[in-house]
This record gives sequence, structure tokens and C-alpha cells, in this order.
Amino acid sequence: MYDFLWRDDLNANYLEFMKSEPGILTIEREVERLLRVETQILRIPTNLVVGPIILETSPIKNALHGFSMAWKAKYASVLHEEAKVNSSTNIVRKSKLAMVTNRSLISILSTSE
Repeated sequence: MYDFLWRDDLNANYLEFMKSEPGILTIEREVERLLRVETQILRIPTNLVVGPIILETSPIKNALHGFSMAWKAKYASVLHEEAKVNSSTNIVRKSKLAMVTNRSLISILSTSE
């Protein structure tokens, strides 16, 4: 279930995934899948009772959580970059609109004098 986290090569899988030129929705789905894996890992009980034995799961749970966060962060980095680009584009667009609006206002004010 979680063995891909340590068996598979994160960077190789990521590069293979990106070679297919996935759209933003496909990337979002992959990040959501990895988030579900992370959530499942966090739900693992700290102690598991197996017959007369109590197993302390914290070490393996923490290791799995670390792996899952690394995978999620790798794939989410594309979404972060996309958000930065969109944010920058919106700022530039709004700045240009503000400049046009200011010029229009100056033009209107100067013609009314």
C-alpha cells in the first residue's frame, strides 16, 4: 500500500510523470492522491495490539509520513509555480489597468478644465 514511498525513485517517477505533459487537473489529482496517502498514514494508531503484544508504530509512522510529505511536495511544486505565474500575471494586468484608469482620469480632468 505504501511501499512505493520507499521502493520507487521519487525523482524518476516525477520526471516520467512530467514527460507526459499532464495538465493542471491531472497534477492536482496526483497531489490529492498523495494527500490521501499522507492522511491514511497519520491515522495509523500509535499502538497496535496484536494478541498479547503492543506494537509501537511511531517510528515507522514518522518515516512513512516523511516519505509521503516528500512525494507530495515534489508534485505540489508544479502547482506552486503555476500559482506564482498566475499571481504575477494578475498583478501586471491589474497594474496596467490601474495605469490606464489613471491616464483616463487625468485626461478627463484636463479636458474639463
